[in-house]
Amino acid sequence: HSFAKFSLKLIYFLVLLRKIWQMKGFLDKFHELKIFTLDDAARIVKSKTYAMIILRGYIEESLVVKIRRNLYGVTNLATKHIEANRYEIASALTPTAYISYHSALEFYGMANQVFNTMYVASESRFNSFEFDGLSYIYAKSQTDIGIETPIMSYGIRVTSLERTVIDCIDRIDRCGGSEEMLQCFGMIMHISEAKLMEVLASYDKATLYKKAGFILSRFRGRFNLSDDFFQICRERANVGSKVLTSYEDCTEYDREWNLSYPDTFNSFDY
Repeated sequence: HSFAKFSLKLIYFLVLLRKIWQMKGFLDKFHELKIFTLDDAARIVKSKTYAMIILRGYIEESLVVKIRRNLYGVTNLATKHIEANRYEIASALTPTAYISYHSALEFYGMANQVFNTMYVASESRFNSFEFDGLSYIYAKSQTDIGIETPIMSYGIRVTSLERTVIDCIDRIDRCGGSEEMLQCFGMIMHISEAKLMEVLASYDKATLYKKAGFILSRFRGRFNLSDDFFQICRERANVGSKVLTSYEDCTEYDREWNLSYPDTFNSFDY
């Protein structure tokens, strides 16, 4: 009788030990992914129900954090803080997600300020949300031109520098305003004229050609842009008068581009 009880305890202990070993193995697999979905976890543990149970336990132990619905991230075992950075999280929000606007400039180290907002473009819509002190804001993907995955970036997807410049010109509000945009552009040392034109052509917006022509003419020497570039911008720009930002802010007028603009552009040191 005592031998039977001992055997049952031994079996229970071995089963428990096996489960602990399995869970450690699962956690190692999650660390390899860094960021993962419930389906990813289910593929690892071979059961969606079991995956939910395991994740619940990991979250209680601060080994895993829930970023948003159906998206999880592992934590550093020492600090218990999520291992993935803001750019890795942003790129994992949807299969087509990528970093854009001012957030892309921050990624390239060409932002004058670091904001607590992450602009994430995607072909599929997601609800904007907050996590770890940052707001992840959805932006509709306008084109698939100029999206890159930098080497050794752990799956980060971000707009190219040329695409980022054109996007910020298109939506200056998503670049922190005129002054911040000028400060950011002033940090850029080299840019491809051909790639700028490729992005403009993919948008094919007359007003954007006008805005790009006006703003980039200020950086003509720094960016080494040719006369042909601006000639194309003039030919494809709309003929009507436009405002660069808002009527309230645009107190100056440029005759060449038929464009009203903020006086910030006059005081900036190009």
